[in-house]
Amino acid sequence: MNTRPTTTIDNAFHTLLDIARRAEVCSPNTASADVARYHLKGMMEEVDEVQRELKDRNVVHLEDELSDILWDYVSVLAACERAGLIDGAQYVLTRGIRKYTERLPAIERQSDDMWTEIKDVQKQRLLREHEERYEST
Repeated sequence: MNTRPTTTIDNAFHTLLDIARRAEVCSPNTASADVARYHLKGMMEEVDEVQRELKDRNVVHLEDELSDILWDYVSVLAACERAGLIDGAQYVLTRGIRKYTERLPAIERQSDDMWTEIKDVQKQRLLREHEERYEST
């Protein structure tokens, strides 16, 4: 019996992030950076569980463990937002989209040289952005 709900990935991600944001405010006496560290540790533990579930005919358990990693990740985003460590989860996603859109040609061509060149350009751009943002502080 397949009772899998259908939803768009955008809607699903937003819903999970909203749940994580709500859960984050339930820890008002814990520094958000500490909450983020807690979830990062949990994410590393979940990676081991995912590795154990990577096998044929195991969709249910693998999806469940992958959802645990995703939960920890969105919880890190929510905690970092609350602590003011990032401007917002949407900016993290935007950075990821830009970064890997630029790197995709190297992946498609399986070119380590191109990958390195693209990463070097990105690293320089990131350094300039960081300097511009914090030069007056």
